[in-house]
Amino acid sequence: MQQRSSLEDSFQVLVADLVLASLHRSNPSKFKHFELSALEFDLDLRKDLDLDSLDLMQAASSVATFFNVYDSGIEDVFLAKRTLASWVQTVIKARQLGAKDFTFQSSGSMGSPKLFRHSEAWLEQEAQLWVQSLRSAQPTPMKRVLACVPSHHIYGFIWTCLLPKYAGVECLRCTLESLKPAVLRPGDVLVTVPLVWDYMVQCGWELPAGCVGISSTTPMKQATFDGLLRTTKLASLWQIYGSSETAGIASSVDGGLTFECLPNIRLLQVNQLERITPEGDTVLQELPDRVERMSQTCFKLGARTDDVVKIASQRVSLSALESTLLACQGVAQVAVRVDTSSSVSALKACVVPRAWPLDSQQQTQLLFELSQYCERHLSQHERPRRWMIAAQLPTSALGKKIDW
Repeated sequence: MQQRSSLEDSFQVLVADLVLASLHRSNPSKFKHFELSALEFDLDLRKDLDLDSLDLMQAASSVATFFNVYDSGIEDVFLAKRTLASWVQTVIKARQLGAKDFTFQSSGSMGSPKLFRHSEAWLEQEAQLWVQSLRSAQPTPMKRVLACVPSHHIYGFIWTCLLPKYAGVECLRCTLESLKPAVLRPGDVLVTVPLVWDYMVQCGWELPAGCVGISSTTPMKQATFDGLLRTTKLASLWQIYGSSETAGIASSVDGGLTFECLPNIRLLQVNQLERITPEGDTVLQELPDRVERMSQTCFKLGARTDDVVKIASQRVSLSALESTLLACQGVAQVAVRVDTSSSVSALKACVVPRAWPLDSQQQTQLLFELSQYCERHLSQHERPRRWMIAAQLPTSALGKKIDW
Protein backbone atom coordinates (compact mmCIF):
# COMPACT_ATOMS: atom_id res chain seq x y z
CA MET A 1 0.00 0.00 0.00
CA GLN A 2 1.06 3.57 -0.65
CA GLN A 3 -0.13 6.59 1.31
CA ARG A 4 -0.90 9.90 -0.34
CA SER A 5 -2.96 12.92 0.64
CA SER A 6 -2.29 15.92 -1.65
CA LEU A 7 -3.07 16.23 -5.34
CA GLU A 8 0.58 16.77 -6.31
CA ASP A 9 1.50 13.65 -4.34
CA SER A 10 -1.06 11.84 -6.49
CA PHE A 11 0.87 12.74 -9.64
CA GLN A 12 3.25 9.83 -8.95
CA VAL A 13 0.41 7.33 -8.78
CA LEU A 14 -1.35 8.90 -11.76
CA VAL A 15 1.76 8.69 -13.95
CA ALA A 16 2.37 5.08 -12.89
CA ASP A 17 -1.25 4.09 -13.61
CA LEU A 18 -1.20 5.86 -16.99
CA VAL A 19 2.00 4.07 -18.01
CA LEU A 20 0.66 0.73 -16.77
CA ALA A 21 -2.56 1.18 -18.75
CA SER A 22 -0.65 2.17 -21.88
CA LEU A 23 1.66 -0.82 -21.58
CA HIS A 24 -1.27 -3.13 -20.98
CA ARG A 25 -2.74 -1.98 -24.30
CA SER A 26 0.45 -1.87 -26.37
CA ASN A 27 2.55 -4.72 -24.97
CA PRO A 28 0.66 -7.12 -22.67
CA SER A 29 3.59 -9.54 -22.53
CA LYS A 30 5.60 -6.95 -20.53
CA PHE A 31 2.67 -5.74 -18.45
CA LYS A 32 3.03 -8.15 -15.52
CA HIS A 33 6.78 -7.53 -15.20
CA PHE A 34 6.24 -3.79 -15.25
CA GLU A 35 3.35 -3.98 -12.79
CA LEU A 36 5.67 -5.44 -10.16
CA SER A 37 8.06 -2.52 -10.60
CA ALA A 38 5.50 0.22 -11.27
CA LEU A 39 6.35 2.30 -8.22
CA GLU A 40 10.13 2.01 -8.60
CA PHE A 41 10.34 5.55 -9.90
CA ASP A 42 14.12 5.62 -10.36
CA LEU A 43 14.34 2.57 -12.63
CA ASP A 44 15.35 3.23 -16.23
CA LEU A 45 12.25 2.61 -18.37
CA ARG A 46 14.32 1.31 -21.30
CA LYS A 47 17.22 -0.53 -19.66
CA ASP A 48 15.65 -1.84 -16.46
CA LEU A 49 12.11 -2.43 -17.70
CA ASP A 50 12.91 -3.26 -21.34
CA LEU A 51 10.44 -0.79 -22.88
CA ASP A 52 11.09 -0.16 -26.57
CA SER A 53 10.65 3.11 -28.44
CA LEU A 54 7.01 2.40 -29.30
CA ASP A 55 6.19 1.53 -25.67
CA LEU A 56 7.79 4.77 -24.49
CA MET A 57 6.12 6.90 -27.14
CA GLN A 58 2.64 5.57 -26.38
CA ALA A 59 3.13 5.84 -22.62
CA ALA A 60 4.45 9.41 -22.95
CA SER A 61 1.46 10.31 -25.11
CA SER A 62 -0.94 8.95 -22.46
CA VAL A 63 0.69 10.99 -19.71
CA ALA A 64 0.92 14.16 -21.82
CA THR A 65 -2.73 13.85 -22.86
CA PHE A 66 -4.06 13.26 -19.34
CA PHE A 67 -2.22 16.26 -17.87
CA ASN A 68 -2.65 18.40 -21.03
CA VAL A 69 1.11 18.89 -21.18
CA TYR A 70 0.63 20.05 -24.78
CA ASP A 71 -0.63 23.37 -23.35
CA SER A 72 2.89 24.03 -22.06
CA GLY A 73 4.80 23.03 -25.20
CA ILE A 74 7.26 20.73 -23.38
CA GLU A 75 5.68 17.37 -24.29
CA ASP A 76 8.85 16.32 -26.18
CA VAL A 77 10.78 16.29 -22.90
CA PHE A 78 9.22 12.95 -21.94
CA LEU A 79 11.14 11.00 -24.58
CA ALA A 80 14.43 12.51 -23.36
CA LYS A 81 13.71 11.30 -19.82
CA ARG A 82 13.95 7.65 -18.84
CA THR A 83 12.50 7.35 -15.33
CA LEU A 84 9.02 7.77 -13.89
CA ALA A 85 10.45 10.23 -11.36
CA SER A 86 11.63 12.50 -14.19
CA TRP A 87 8.25 12.17 -15.92
CA VAL A 88 6.49 13.30 -12.75
CA GLN A 89 8.80 16.33 -12.58
CA THR A 90 8.01 17.09 -16.23
CA VAL A 91 4.29 17.06 -15.42
CA ILE A 92 4.82 19.42 -12.48
CA LYS A 93 6.88 21.79 -14.66
CA ALA A 94 4.21 21.69 -17.39
CA ARG A 95 1.57 22.69 -14.84
CA GLN A 96 3.78 25.60 -13.75
CA LEU A 97 4.05 26.67 -17.40
CA GLY A 98 0.29 26.77 -17.94
CA ALA A 99 -0.91 23.21 -18.55
CA LYS A 100 -4.26 22.84 -16.81
CA ASP A 101 -7.32 20.63 -16.42
CA PHE A 102 -7.36 16.86 -16.97
CA THR A 103 -8.33 14.72 -19.95
CA PHE A 104 -9.95 11.33 -19.40
CA GLN A 105 -10.44 8.46 -21.79
CA SER A 106 -13.74 6.62 -21.91
CA SER A 107 -13.74 2.85 -21.45
CA GLY A 108 -14.82 2.22 -25.04
CA SER A 109 -17.62 -0.02 -23.78
CA MET A 110 -19.81 0.83 -26.77
CA GLY A 111 -17.11 1.55 -29.36
CA SER A 112 -13.77 3.26 -29.73
CA PRO A 113 -12.55 5.15 -26.61
CA LYS A 114 -13.04 8.92 -26.63
CA LEU A 115 -11.25 11.76 -24.83
CA PHE A 116 -13.02 14.24 -22.53
CA ARG A 117 -11.31 17.27 -21.04
CA HIS A 118 -12.63 18.51 -17.68
CA SER A 119 -12.00 21.71 -15.78
CA GLU A 120 -9.95 21.17 -12.64
CA ALA A 121 -12.26 23.57 -10.81
CA TRP A 122 -15.31 21.52 -11.79
CA LEU A 123 -13.72 18.29 -10.59
CA GLU A 124 -12.65 19.91 -7.32
CA GLN A 125 -16.19 21.21 -6.83
CA GLU A 126 -17.55 17.69 -7.26
CA ALA A 127 -15.07 16.21 -4.80
CA GLN A 128 -16.01 18.81 -2.19
CA LEU A 129 -19.72 18.06 -2.68
CA TRP A 130 -19.10 14.34 -2.16
CA VAL A 131 -17.18 15.13 1.04
CA GLN A 132 -20.15 17.17 2.31
CA SER A 133 -22.60 14.40 1.38
CA LEU A 134 -20.58 11.72 3.16
CA ARG A 135 -20.12 13.79 6.29
CA SER A 136 -23.81 14.66 6.54
CA ALA A 137 -24.94 11.05 6.02
CA GLN A 138 -22.44 9.09 8.14
CA PRO A 139 -22.34 9.00 11.95
CA THR A 140 -18.72 7.75 11.97
CA PRO A 141 -16.22 10.47 10.95
CA MET A 142 -14.23 9.74 7.80
CA LYS A 143 -10.70 8.62 8.72
CA ARG A 144 -9.14 7.16 5.55
CA VAL A 145 -9.88 6.43 1.90
CA LEU A 146 -8.86 2.98 0.64
CA ALA A 147 -8.46 3.05 -3.15
CA CYS A 148 -8.89 -0.20 -5.05
CA VAL A 149 -9.35 1.44 -8.47
CA PRO A 150 -6.95 2.97 -11.03
CA SER A 151 -6.41 6.66 -10.37
CA HIS A 152 -6.42 7.83 -14.00
CA HIS A 153 -10.09 7.00 -14.65
CA ILE A 154 -12.43 9.82 -13.70
CA TYR A 155 -14.10 7.82 -10.92
CA GLY A 156 -10.77 6.91 -9.35
CA PHE A 157 -9.38 10.42 -9.85
CA ILE A 158 -12.24 12.18 -8.07
CA TRP A 159 -12.62 9.68 -5.25
CA THR A 160 -9.00 8.72 -4.56
CA CYS A 161 -7.02 11.81 -5.61
CA LEU A 162 -9.30 14.82 -5.02
CA LEU A 163 -11.68 13.65 -2.31
CA PRO A 164 -8.95 12.76 0.26
CA LYS A 165 -7.41 16.19 -0.31
CA TYR A 166 -10.64 18.01 0.58
CA ALA A 167 -11.62 15.57 3.32
CA GLY A 168 -8.22 16.04 4.94
CA VAL A 169 -7.64 12.29 5.23
CA GLU A 170 -4.97 9.91 4.01
CA CYS A 171 -5.51 7.63 1.03
CA LEU A 172 -4.14 4.10 0.85
CA ARG A 173 -3.69 2.55 -2.56
CA CYS A 174 -4.67 -1.16 -2.51
CA THR A 175 -4.74 -4.11 -4.84
CA LEU A 176 -7.20 -6.98 -4.59
CA GLU A 177 -4.36 -9.09 -3.17
CA SER A 178 -3.47 -6.58 -0.44
CA LEU A 179 -7.07 -5.69 0.43
CA LYS A 180 -8.11 -7.91 3.35
CA PRO A 181 -10.84 -7.52 5.99
CA ALA A 182 -8.18 -6.96 8.67
CA VAL A 183 -6.91 -3.89 6.78
CA LEU A 184 -10.15 -1.95 7.24
CA ARG A 185 -10.94 0.17 10.28
CA PRO A 186 -14.00 2.18 11.44
CA GLY A 187 -14.18 5.42 9.48
CA ASP A 188 -12.66 3.94 6.29
CA VAL A 189 -14.19 4.74 2.91
CA LEU A 190 -13.49 1.85 0.52
CA VAL A 191 -13.59 2.88 -3.15
CA THR A 192 -13.79 0.02 -5.63
CA VAL A 193 -15.93 -1.60 -8.35
CA PRO A 194 -18.77 -4.17 -8.49
CA LEU A 195 -16.42 -7.06 -9.35
CA VAL A 196 -14.56 -6.56 -6.05
CA TRP A 197 -17.80 -6.29 -4.08
CA ASP A 198 -18.93 -9.55 -5.73
CA TYR A 199 -15.68 -11.16 -4.59
CA MET A 200 -16.22 -10.00 -1.00
CA VAL A 201 -19.69 -11.58 -0.89
CA GLN A 202 -18.40 -14.84 -2.37
CA CYS A 203 -15.62 -14.98 0.23
CA GLY A 204 -17.96 -14.11 3.10
CA TRP A 205 -15.91 -11.14 4.27
CA GLU A 206 -16.70 -9.61 7.65
CA LEU A 207 -15.95 -5.88 7.58
CA PRO A 208 -15.70 -3.71 10.69
CA ALA A 209 -18.60 -1.47 11.68
CA GLY A 210 -18.46 2.17 10.61
CA CYS A 211 -16.98 1.63 7.13
CA VAL A 212 -18.56 3.10 4.00
CA GLY A 213 -18.47 1.36 0.63
CA ILE A 214 -18.29 3.26 -2.68
CA SER A 215 -18.96 1.54 -6.01
CA SER A 216 -19.19 2.73 -9.61
CA THR A 217 -18.50 2.02 -13.32
CA THR A 218 -21.30 -0.54 -13.77
CA PRO A 219 -24.52 -1.29 -11.86
CA MET A 220 -24.10 -3.57 -8.86
CA LYS A 221 -26.13 -6.76 -8.74
CA GLN A 222 -28.98 -6.46 -6.26
CA ALA A 223 -27.92 -9.78 -4.71
CA THR A 224 -24.44 -8.36 -4.08
CA PHE A 225 -25.85 -5.21 -2.48
CA ASP A 226 -28.19 -7.20 -0.25
CA GLY A 227 -25.45 -9.68 0.64
CA LEU A 228 -22.97 -6.98 1.63
CA LEU A 229 -25.36 -5.20 3.94
CA ARG A 230 -26.58 -8.50 5.40
CA THR A 231 -23.24 -10.22 6.03
CA THR A 232 -20.94 -7.24 6.69
CA LYS A 233 -21.15 -4.30 9.08
CA LEU A 234 -20.90 -1.59 6.41
CA ALA A 235 -22.54 1.62 7.56
CA SER A 236 -23.73 2.22 3.99
CA LEU A 237 -22.94 1.29 0.40
CA TRP A 238 -23.04 4.09 -2.17
CA GLN A 239 -23.28 3.60 -5.92
CA ILE A 240 -21.96 6.56 -7.91
CA TYR A 241 -23.49 7.38 -11.28
CA GLY A 242 -21.64 9.30 -13.96
CA SER A 243 -19.37 8.88 -16.97
CA SER A 244 -16.07 10.03 -18.44
CA GLU A 245 -18.04 12.60 -20.43
CA THR A 246 -20.17 14.06 -17.64
CA ALA A 247 -18.12 13.33 -14.48
CA GLY A 248 -20.17 12.40 -11.39
CA ILE A 249 -23.91 13.05 -11.42
CA ALA A 250 -25.70 11.21 -8.62
CA SER A 251 -25.55 8.53 -5.95
CA SER A 252 -27.74 5.70 -4.74
CA VAL A 253 -27.80 4.11 -1.29
CA ASP A 254 -30.67 1.67 -1.93
CA GLY A 255 -29.02 -0.73 -4.34
CA GLY A 256 -29.43 1.43 -7.42
CA LEU A 257 -33.23 1.59 -7.26
CA THR A 258 -33.16 5.39 -7.09
CA PHE A 259 -30.41 7.96 -7.59
CA GLU A 260 -30.14 11.43 -6.03
CA CYS A 261 -28.26 14.16 -7.89
CA LEU A 262 -25.39 16.17 -6.49
CA PRO A 263 -26.55 19.52 -5.04
CA ASN A 264 -25.33 21.48 -8.08
CA ILE A 265 -27.26 19.34 -10.60
CA ARG A 266 -30.91 19.45 -11.69
CA LEU A 267 -32.71 17.15 -14.11
CA LEU A 268 -34.68 18.73 -16.96
CA GLN A 269 -37.85 17.30 -18.47
CA VAL A 270 -35.88 15.82 -21.38
CA ASN A 271 -32.92 13.47 -20.95
CA GLN A 272 -30.65 16.34 -19.92
CA LEU A 273 -29.21 17.83 -16.78
CA GLU A 274 -28.13 21.32 -15.87
CA ARG A 275 -24.99 21.76 -13.80
CA ILE A 276 -24.07 24.89 -11.84
CA THR A 277 -20.32 25.43 -12.23
CA PRO A 278 -18.00 26.90 -9.58
CA GLU A 279 -18.15 30.17 -11.54
CA GLY A 280 -21.96 30.24 -11.17
CA ASP A 281 -22.69 29.45 -14.81
CA THR A 282 -25.30 26.90 -15.92
CA VAL A 283 -24.12 24.17 -18.29
CA LEU A 284 -26.37 21.65 -20.05
CA GLN A 285 -25.20 18.05 -20.43
CA GLU A 286 -26.75 14.99 -22.07
CA LEU A 287 -27.26 12.03 -19.78
CA PRO A 288 -25.34 8.91 -20.91
CA ASP A 289 -28.39 6.73 -20.14
CA ARG A 290 -32.14 6.99 -20.35
CA VAL A 291 -33.66 7.73 -16.97
CA GLU A 292 -37.09 7.82 -15.40
CA ARG A 293 -37.29 11.29 -13.86
CA MET A 294 -38.96 11.27 -10.43
CA SER A 295 -38.21 14.90 -9.54
CA GLN A 296 -35.65 17.60 -10.32
CA THR A 297 -33.11 15.72 -8.23
CA CYS A 298 -34.11 12.02 -8.28
CA PHE A 299 -34.37 9.42 -11.02
CA LYS A 300 -34.39 5.72 -11.83
CA LEU A 301 -31.82 4.40 -14.25
CA GLY A 302 -32.76 3.01 -17.67
CA ALA A 303 -30.89 1.79 -20.76
CA ARG A 304 -27.85 3.46 -22.30
CA THR A 305 -28.67 6.07 -24.92
CA ASP A 306 -25.95 4.73 -27.24
CA ASP A 307 -27.40 1.20 -27.17
CA VAL A 308 -29.13 1.78 -30.52
CA VAL A 309 -26.91 1.96 -33.63
CA LYS A 310 -27.57 2.23 -37.35
CA ILE A 311 -26.58 -0.69 -39.59
CA ALA A 312 -27.34 -0.44 -43.31
CA SER A 313 -29.67 2.48 -42.48
CA GLN A 314 -31.60 0.28 -40.03
CA ARG A 315 -31.76 0.90 -36.27
CA VAL A 316 -30.45 -1.98 -34.15
CA SER A 317 -30.59 -2.28 -30.36
CA LEU A 318 -27.37 -3.97 -29.26
CA SER A 319 -28.82 -5.10 -25.92
CA ALA A 320 -31.87 -6.63 -27.60
CA LEU A 321 -29.61 -8.38 -30.11
CA GLU A 322 -27.44 -9.75 -27.28
CA SER A 323 -30.55 -11.11 -25.55
CA THR A 324 -31.56 -12.90 -28.75
CA LEU A 325 -28.12 -14.45 -29.19
CA LEU A 326 -28.06 -15.61 -25.57
CA ALA A 327 -30.95 -17.94 -26.39
CA CYS A 328 -28.72 -19.86 -28.80
CA GLN A 329 -27.72 -23.23 -27.37
CA GLY A 330 -24.14 -23.31 -26.12
CA VAL A 331 -23.85 -19.54 -25.54
CA ALA A 332 -23.20 -18.40 -21.96
CA GLN A 333 -22.38 -14.71 -22.57
CA VAL A 334 -22.26 -12.45 -25.59
CA ALA A 335 -21.36 -8.87 -26.47
CA VAL A 336 -22.20 -7.16 -29.77
CA ARG A 337 -20.52 -4.04 -31.11
CA VAL A 338 -20.22 -2.09 -34.36
CA ASP A 339 -17.30 -3.45 -36.38
CA THR A 340 -15.24 -0.31 -36.88
CA SER A 341 -12.59 -2.26 -38.81
CA SER A 342 -15.07 -3.09 -41.59
CA SER A 343 -15.34 -0.92 -44.68
CA VAL A 344 -19.11 -1.41 -44.61
CA SER A 345 -21.65 -0.90 -41.85
CA ALA A 346 -21.62 -4.18 -39.92
CA LEU A 347 -21.65 -5.80 -36.49
CA LYS A 348 -19.26 -8.11 -34.67
CA ALA A 349 -19.86 -10.39 -31.69
CA CYS A 350 -17.77 -11.91 -28.90
CA VAL A 351 -19.18 -15.17 -27.55
CA VAL A 352 -18.35 -17.01 -24.32
CA PRO A 353 -19.43 -20.66 -24.75
CA ARG A 354 -21.03 -22.68 -21.96
CA ALA A 355 -18.21 -25.21 -22.21
CA TRP A 356 -14.57 -24.07 -22.21
CA PRO A 357 -11.99 -24.67 -23.55
CA LEU A 358 -13.04 -25.66 -27.07
CA ASP A 359 -10.74 -27.22 -29.63
CA SER A 360 -10.70 -25.91 -33.21
CA GLN A 361 -13.32 -28.42 -34.37
CA GLN A 362 -15.67 -27.50 -31.54
CA GLN A 363 -15.21 -23.78 -32.24
CA THR A 364 -16.04 -24.40 -35.91
CA GLN A 365 -19.16 -26.28 -34.89
CA LEU A 366 -20.26 -23.48 -32.53
CA LEU A 367 -19.77 -20.88 -35.25
CA PHE A 368 -21.83 -22.99 -37.64
CA GLU A 369 -24.64 -23.27 -35.09
CA LEU A 370 -24.53 -19.50 -34.50
CA SER A 371 -24.74 -18.88 -38.23
CA GLN A 372 -27.76 -21.17 -38.57
CA TYR A 373 -29.40 -19.59 -35.53
CA CYS A 374 -28.90 -16.06 -36.90
CA GLU A 375 -30.44 -17.01 -40.23
CA ARG A 376 -33.55 -18.23 -38.43
CA HIS A 377 -33.94 -15.42 -35.90
CA LEU A 378 -32.23 -12.26 -37.17
CA SER A 379 -32.65 -9.92 -40.12
CA GLN A 380 -29.76 -9.62 -42.54
CA HIS A 381 -28.52 -6.32 -41.08
CA GLU A 382 -28.70 -7.71 -37.51
CA ARG A 383 -26.39 -10.66 -38.16
CA PRO A 384 -22.82 -10.16 -36.96
CA ARG A 385 -20.29 -10.53 -39.77
CA ARG A 386 -17.32 -11.21 -37.53
CA TRP A 387 -17.20 -13.53 -34.52
CA MET A 388 -14.76 -14.07 -31.69
CA ILE A 389 -14.93 -16.98 -29.22
CA ALA A 390 -13.28 -16.36 -25.86
CA ALA A 391 -13.16 -17.63 -22.28
CA GLN A 392 -14.58 -14.31 -21.04
CA LEU A 393 -15.87 -11.04 -22.43
CA PRO A 394 -13.24 -8.28 -22.81
CA THR A 395 -13.30 -5.92 -19.82
CA SER A 396 -11.34 -2.94 -18.58
CA ALA A 397 -9.39 -2.76 -15.34
CA LEU A 398 -12.58 -1.42 -13.77
CA GLY A 399 -14.60 -4.42 -14.87
CA LYS A 400 -16.53 -2.61 -17.62
CA LYS A 401 -17.18 -4.34 -20.92
CA ILE A 402 -14.97 -2.86 -23.63
CA ASP A 403 -14.57 -3.05 -27.38
CA TRP A 404 -12.12 -5.53 -28.88
